[in-house]
Amino acid sequence: MPERDIFHDAVKNALVKEGWTITDDPLFLEFGGVDMYVDLGAEKVLAAEKDGQKIAVEIKSFVGASIISEFHKALGQFMNYRLALKVQNPEHALYLAVPLDIYESFFTLVFGQAAIQSYQLKLIVYDEKKEVIKGSITCFLQMALKFSFEIVGRRYRYTSHNAAVGYHWHLQQSR
Repeated sequence: MPERDIFHDAVKNALVKEGWTITDDPLFLEFGGVDMYVDLGAEKVLAAEKDGQKIAVEIKSFVGASIISEFHKALGQFMNYRLALKVQNPEHALYLAVPLDIYESFFTLVFGQAAIQSYQLKLIVYDEKKEVIKGSITCFLQMALKFSFEIVGRRYRYTSHNAAVGYHWHLQQSR
């Protein structure tokens, strides 16, 4: 059985406070001859249900020495779990739960926003001390953000829009 993330109980309690019913702790997946607990090593995953919606939550604390290394590990796990869920439990939407301070210091950067868009990450942002959900990527960002960066010698601008139905991204070439 995998070891629990240090913020496992905080996220679990926050989801219950939000009205979710915990259905699996952890959510076991088997795909292509590989057994997964939708969280390997020091992390844990929950499956929850609310108003007919089902989610799987990969909890990450990002307490390692390198945030980018922690992100690489989390992203790899997220992609593997999403693949397995698509086949075994397609009714579950997969979310990556990240602490508020990590969201603010990493996922709001141009790189973090581009990764969210490119890898189609769904985030739950939590406060581990208060054991509350601060938001998700579909409702956490309340204003449009604009970024500029260079790609292969051309300037591009990322513009994000928060719409009633979710979070939308546009990539426009600057002139």
